[in-house]
Amino acid sequence: MDTSQMVKKLTGEQLASILVMVLGAAVAIVGASNDLVYEKLHLTMNEYSRAAVVLLGVVVTMVGALKFRGGVSGGPSDDKLTVDLKDIPQRKADTVVVSYSKSTVDSLLDAIYVQGLAGSLPPHSYGRAWIVVQDDGRLRRDLGSNWASVMLQQPTDQRSLGDAGIYPSAKLGVMPMPKHGLMISAGRFQLGAGDAPQPFAFHDIKTVGNLLNRICHQLLKTQKADQYGKTWMLMHPDSGTYFDTFSIGDNRDLEEAGLRPNMFLEVVAPPTMSSTPIDVPVELTWSLLERSRHLGKSSLSEIMEIFEEEAAIGNDRITQRALEAKLKEKYGPSDLFYRLEVLRLLGFLKRNEGGVDEDGRKQHFYEMSPTYREEVYSIHRLDAPSSVVRRRS
Repeated sequence: MDTSQMVKKLTGEQLASILVMVLGAAVAIVGASNDLVYEKLHLTMNEYSRAAVVLLGVVVTMVGALKFRGGVSGGPSDDKLTVDLKDIPQRKADTVVVSYSKSTVDSLLDAIYVQGLAGSLPPHSYGRAWIVVQDDGRLRRDLGSNWASVMLQQPTDQRSLGDAGIYPSAKLGVMPMPKHGLMISAGRFQLGAGDAPQPFAFHDIKTVGNLLNRICHQLLKTQKADQYGKTWMLMHPDSGTYFDTFSIGDNRDLEEAGLRPNMFLEVVAPPTMSSTPIDVPVELTWSLLERSRHLGKSSLSEIMEIFEEEAAIGNDRITQRALEAKLKEKYGPSDLFYRLEVLRLLGFLKRNEGGVDEDGRKQHFYEMSPTYREEVYSIHRLDAPSSVVRRRS
């Protein structure tokens, strides 16, 4: 954990306690000196005066240390994290209070459900029936057992709240997910000035153009629907897809345009398009099968062979750490990551975010891209002499 993260975890009272300790130490040091000299001021202290000042400094330092220790160990007020449930219609309680230092992500979600939602929403429905939202409008889809099983390959989410980006000063709320609607957020687009994510009734919106008008009327007070694609755009954050073909005159229904009920979308600025012509290397104009043949027997083909062998036994996704273990005799973590990114940019692999490991390093999951699987892996699989796929030399 770096220094900035440690400071974020400290409450205001804990920071004040540190200042008190520093002040007490300074007073004790002054008392231990023979004379107090500051610019033109020269104050001579006798033995009793120095002893009194040193004692005062020690007492002040001890008070600060005890206060800080109480805050870190979870005092009665500093350790409480309060979650607001007032947006849930049939809630059991308006707020849920948990111990910050003793809570994991799963225990926080369990406490919210048991103390405030049980009976009004089905169990195990986080992300489908309800979701935690931060005061900046961000929906915390990256919490809970379902997310951990996919992204961390863990059955439960046992991360501490700090590791999940939830700090003692966080203001959390809970909101219901629409049963048959779109949830659209504009918080980051409007730099936190926007409302919380808003639900849009999927089956009541006839066309894409109708959706754009409703977004501007309900969510984007300063934008117009005909500015879509110029000043604002919709993106699906889970896949990174930009809906760049939408327009005010788009009469397609939502499903025809690629939207689905219960989808979460985010309003973003359109990706910057460069007007400068780019010289595309000729290798990138080849099909993936042609690119694969030109790899020959290389470190890149060796890595792809691992993915094909794992896919043949039903393991489509491989963690970065698992790949490091397989190839630790040949490549260090940085060298391997470089090669994985080259394969991703060639179109062979797809990368998924996977949080951080115990050393604080970002971890990813890699898998064959859909195009590679269709164009290359399917042919290798047909050519393979056994159930284990092996690359052709």
